[in-house]
Amino acid sequence: MNKRISLIVGAVLALLAVFLVKLYLNQQGEAIRIQQQKQFEQERQSQVPVLVAKKDIAVNTKLDASMFEVAIAPANQIPPQTASSFEQVLGKEAVAPIQKGEPIMLGKLSSAARKTGPSRASSLSTATPSGKRAITIPVDNIASVGGMVKPGDSVDIISLLSISSAQTGSGSKKKKEVIVPLFQNVSILAVGDETTAEEPSVDEKGKAKSKASSAKTVTLALTPQEANIIAFVQEQGKLRLVLRSPKDAAAEPAKPIDIKATEPVSWDTLLRLFIPADAPRRVIRKEEGPSDTVEIYRGLKREIVPLTE
Repeated sequence: MNKRISLIVGAVLALLAVFLVKLYLNQQGEAIRIQQQKQFEQERQSQVPVLVAKKDIAVNTKLDASMFEVAIAPANQIPPQTASSFEQVLGKEAVAPIQKGEPIMLGKLSSAARKTGPSRASSLSTATPSGKRAITIPVDNIASVGGMVKPGDSVDIISLLSISSAQTGSGSKKKKEVIVPLFQNVSILAVGDETTAEEPSVDEKGKAKSKASSAKTVTLALTPQEANIIAFVQEQGKLRLVLRSPKDAAAEPAKPIDIKATEPVSWDTLLRLFIPADAPRRVIRKEEGPSDTVEIYRGLKREIVPLTE
């Protein structure tokens, strides 16, 4: 009897052990499955689409959809400035060779509108807002904010004028430098012959590099009267561009330094700097002499002799 009970207890314990082992294995398998699922989800989320060249692309080639395809790659292996959508590259041109299988880098692309010639002229006229005129002014490295102004930026325009003492009212004959704020929030249409901002180039590590422009001219969008004022001031002094933040579009009141004027710049305020007010005329009265005179010539000598009663 005791032997039979021992066998039954042993069988129950064996079944219990099998059940516990199976339960443990199931739990471990579920944990492994959940971990693998999480890892797969993380890898899937880290995958990003990139555009890859389907063939070699030469310089100055205009890109179309047949030249590249979409590939999936880990985000941590994709360098910055890599194109990820067709909208970023369609209609642009290659400014550097692109090899087959190479990811499309935005730094190697340029807008076709930046070409010179008739297409550029058409682009500039189209970019000029209605009611404005495109006027080009010469600038140096200082006037153009170190060459960092780009098409599409907004600037304030100030002038540095040299006026004489009589115009300032000081009474001396020395000239004095004054700063006159002209216009605020003026749009840059072109820098040199570039009508669109160039995409930043990239280095070997894929990092964007900024490059200062060496252009000697800047094209502004001004009203006809503002264009006339700029042309006038340009002949009288120097112009400076002050770069504005794209988030700051409000115009603040400004007035010329050392000049008592609060109204905006106009022909009247500018002309007052260079054309002084008419001074009161001094009337010189001529002494009245005898009304009756006679001219007497002795050889080549002429004498006027009054007649006496």
